[in-house]
Amino acid sequence: MRPTRLYQLVPRSLRCSARFSRGSRALLLGVGEPLRTEHRSLAQRALEGTPLSLEHWVDLAEAALEQAPRLPCEDVLAVLSAMERQNAQDLSVTNALGARLAALAPGLGLDEALTGWELLKRQAPTRKQPTLCAALASLEQRLEQLPLRDGTELAKTLARLARGGTVGQALLKRLAVKALELRNLGYHELVTMEACFEALGGLQEPLDDFLRQRRVLFLKEAPLAALLRALELSKDQALLEALVRRVDALGNESPLEFDDPFLCFELLLEHQRISNSFLAAMCSWTRNHLHSKAECITAERLMLLDDALSARGAMTVGAMEDLNEALRAFLAFRGSAPPPARTGA
Repeated sequence: MRPTRLYQLVPRSLRCSARFSRGSRALLLGVGEPLRTEHRSLAQRALEGTPLSLEHWVDLAEAALEQAPRLPCEDVLAVLSAMERQNAQDLSVTNALGARLAALAPGLGLDEALTGWELLKRQAPTRKQPTLCAALASLEQRLEQLPLRDGTELAKTLARLARGGTVGQALLKRLAVKALELRNLGYHELVTMEACFEALGGLQEPLDDFLRQRRVLFLKEAPLAALLRALELSKDQALLEALVRRVDALGNESPLEFDDPFLCFELLLEHQRISNSFLAAMCSWTRNHLHSKAECITAERLMLLDDALSARGAMTVGAMEDLNEALRAFLAFRGSAPPPARTGA
């Protein structure tokens, strides 16, 4: 769709007013003056995908240009987002709002700074657009200063920056230092960081080796419940292989690693990776925890376990005895009929 070029419709006097000198910077730092209700409504409608008439676009653009030096961050981001959503282009408006973001940058929070950076970055500014380039630099400087509380916040920040394509070296180095400092990183956080740093051109030693070693350590040493939670978020093959290997290695003790071992059973069943040893361990655990873990043991889950056992036949005779005991006890004490107990393999 051909973009709507608002600069052809906005009066020249207002377009010129968007060119701020250094002496005007004090005005940019003044108290925020929000858009009027009708203009906010227009921006919101555009952001939601409702097409605006040219008259409405011009009205919104004029308001944005006139109030740009005083707009709060929320309104700056709303107008920029609305223009992007509707593919409406006006360099004067974008420059004015970019200049306002640069002025607001020292006080922005993480999400505000990232959202502003993303909106301006997607404008693909060149050296011929110094206002937008300066605004991006100010936002990146703010991102350098903002604390990142944990690995989740760092991974999400890197993912958003990586989608933008490139960042300055100072910000990239600051994020790399933060990655080296953080502890207790989750598997998906490590994978995300590794991929994003590589996309941004910042995956170098010692960061490269550090992230790789932490990922390997997670697969070997993290609690099995943590591996299971990570697998529930994505079907990563390395995670699955590590879970299967470590569950089998624990033998009859493996269900004790989980608050609800049936979650692991169901996931491995979905991937067709249940071993005889884990199947036997689940039957033994079910028999011994029918009362203490009553909330985990339901008729439906007993049916799944029974079906898995019947498919293995004579290889699971001992496990079948455990399950039959559990089935009889379930029927006697719960009053809800599970599948009938089998008499033999």
